[in-house]
Amino acid sequence: MQEKDPGAVKRIILAVVISVGIMLIYNLVLKTEEKPSQQTEINQTEKKESLLSESSQKEPIEKKEVKPESKPDVNALEKTAQQEILLSKETDEYKLTFSTKGGTLNKIEMKKIFNKDGAPIEITPQLSQTMNPLFYRIGNSKEIDYKIESETSKSIVFVQENPEWIITKKYSFEPQRYDILLSITVQNKTDKEIATTASLFFGTSLGPIIEKEENRTRYDEEVLTAYYSRMEKGETEISGETVTKNNIPLNWVGMDNRYFLAAIIPNQEKSYDVYIKNESELFDESMVVSENIVLKPKSSYDSSFTVYLGPKNETELEKYGKKLESVTERGFALTRLIGKGIKWLLFKLNLLFSNFGVSIIFIALIFKVLLHPLTKKSMESAKKMQNLKPQLDALKKKYTDSKELNAKTWELYRREKINPASGCLPMILQMPFFFALYQVIPYTVELQNVHFLWINDLSSPDTVAFIEAFKTIFFLPYKLNILPLLLTVLSFVQTKVTQTSAAGQNKMMEYLMPLMFLFIFWNMPSGLVLYWLMQTVFTIIHQMIVNKLPSRNQGKKKEKAIKMKR
Repeated sequence: MQEKDPGAVKRIILAVVISVGIMLIYNLVLKTEEKPSQQTEINQTEKKESLLSESSQKEPIEKKEVKPESKPDVNALEKTAQQEILLSKETDEYKLTFSTKGGTLNKIEMKKIFNKDGAPIEITPQLSQTMNPLFYRIGNSKEIDYKIESETSKSIVFVQENPEWIITKKYSFEPQRYDILLSITVQNKTDKEIATTASLFFGTSLGPIIEKEENRTRYDEEVLTAYYSRMEKGETEISGETVTKNNIPLNWVGMDNRYFLAAIIPNQEKSYDVYIKNESELFDESMVVSENIVLKPKSSYDSSFTVYLGPKNETELEKYGKKLESVTERGFALTRLIGKGIKWLLFKLNLLFSNFGVSIIFIALIFKVLLHPLTKKSMESAKKMQNLKPQLDALKKKYTDSKELNAKTWELYRREKINPASGCLPMILQMPFFFALYQVIPYTVELQNVHFLWINDLSSPDTVAFIEAFKTIFFLPYKLNILPLLLTVLSFVQTKVTQTSAAGQNKMMEYLMPLMFLFIFWNMPSGLVLYWLMQTVFTIIHQMIVNKLPSRNQGKKKEKAIKMKR
């Protein structure tokens, strides 16, 4: 029977850790995608819209079907002398400003979520050359002006009338909710049947957009548009492309960014055409929900939509029963489950401490206590390894054949009841918690702009300065982050405090691992780095205590020696 290499198991585990580290480095530091120039992107976008417009014009007249433009340009709509009227409505969660231009949303402000300057965050779509969110169009009508028919504290009604039809748009809001109920009625005024298309627009690019690249993180550039179809039984993500889906039983269509979601949810179980654009490099996203309608003479057509405008809070999104919460799902099922528990614990601790930074430190302490039995066993094993160093050195001198040396080494380990791979166990057990935190901290809006010590934002790296000279040098980070540097120093301290008989490749790993941590954690959210930093601090303290205590074997040997003397 072939004997095992006593260091093989440990090397395999270290290889797994290194592989994970390399993947994280690639994703977080080194990953650079080829980005076409902005002008090229704009030309491609214009070409797509031109093709869409041409295809609309080629539709046979007898079908009486009018395809909507994907992005209604303000300049292409009817110019009128009517003065724009803005009207604001507030609930507990947001302040909405409506406009008579299109009977649309002009501004969306979150009342409980703030910018760095303390002002409410505005998530209004960004590009001003397009029509405001929730613009509703019959066919390719160019009419834009609405009048305010009525308003209360909980609703506002807009009306547009022309010789053919009357459009009534009613917005209703309830306290302590992030949604709006949009009820639409189209009334045919003529004695003729009208067959056309009715379209509801939303775009472009949900805010806030951070204009300066140096102030953006990789998480701020994650822009998604998606739709959820009952027919396809799942969410379909659209990224970097334009997609048209015809006649699908739609649950919802939405666009999101790092923290917020805008979703249109039809309240009728029927099929719709969906147009979705996600030109993420240009922060240019839009979505259109359209349907073919037939208006009998002197009749009307009713439709309604629930429009969600708020943070990507999983508990809040689950209330709708439409699988909206799927936009928050990241990683594997296990890490998602752990992530839910961590997020729940984080907010419960914050109720106690009123400080998310302190809450993260206590989470690190709680996990350290939970893993204490295994960590203690690992540290005791490491100490035993240190005590065996003279015997291991003697075996190396005595046996030159590697197979024979491995056999004798394993025999020594079995006799002393030592597992050489146990030192890696605590780190391996930390991985699910680490990945779960990685799925939670960067995307939790409540951590945005939260201060702790010198940290200005627990959901982003703790950048304190920019090194302009490094901007043009490949691979060198130009953002100076303090926490990863502290973590690297403490990781070196941990290797010195840990008493092992490492030599050769294992000795090299003691220096390589802290450097790997520097690269892995460099661009990670400060809340996540703070967690790992405190884990390292607690481990150092624990190891120092273990180092001062006599090992069990030494205690047993002393007891045995005393008995023999007697």
